[in-house]
Amino acid sequence: MKEFLEKDNYILCPICKKEKFYPDDYFIFCNHCGWEGNLNVDDNIIELNGYSARDYRKVYQEYLKEHPNYIWKDDTEALEKYMKTFIDYGYDCPVCGEKGVFNPDYRYCYKCGWRYNYVQAQYPDFDDSSNKLSLNEYKEKYNKLVIKNPNYQWKNTNEVKIPLTKEQLEWLDTNNIRSDFDKLTSDNELFEILDEIEKKLKQYENKEEYETYIFIREIMGIILDNI
Repeated sequence: MKEFLEKDNYILCPICKKEKFYPDDYFIFCNHCGWEGNLNVDDNIIELNGYSARDYRKVYQEYLKEHPNYIWKDDTEALEKYMKTFIDYGYDCPVCGEKGVFNPDYRYCYKCGWRYNYVQAQYPDFDDSSNKLSLNEYKEKYNKLVIKNPNYQWKNTNEVKIPLTKEQLEWLDTNNIRSDFDKLTSDNELFEILDEIEKKLKQYENKEEYETYIFIREIMGIILDNI
């Protein structure tokens, strides 16, 4: 959230950039857009309101296209009603069509690896979310894999081989991020590793250490290309 820090030590709302907060507020509630969440967590973390900042920002921006003068405090139910019109695949996977794979405790499809996200279901070209690809991009990737192998099923992490260099593996170990990919016991653990790497990546987004930023991005790219 550092990109929202102003010179006078206020922080703008990470969603609408309209309302101001103090850095030590930690948990905020914005009367302009309705966002509630922690200032010091990753944009991809699901907050108490049930949304990540990335997903809520997308919904808010899309709603403003039709209602440019919208202010949450003037109509607190408008956004919620808008979201209820979104596509809801229920328990079925929107990528491979597998039935009944999603539930509150397991949000990945064991057949194709898609992480359920109803905002991405509504906006299938939206890629700045919990999944690294948009819904349409993931479908395309999955369909190509099925064409090559009609019996394709998402790899269990025990079968995944990540061709990282010695230097890249040492970086993971130095930053207390797991590098023993062949010892993971669930597919969720692999995505937890990616989330940890992404947090490190964000620390270098606005710094002059560009080489480090590229180095971390290369690690993420190699992992994503091999799962």
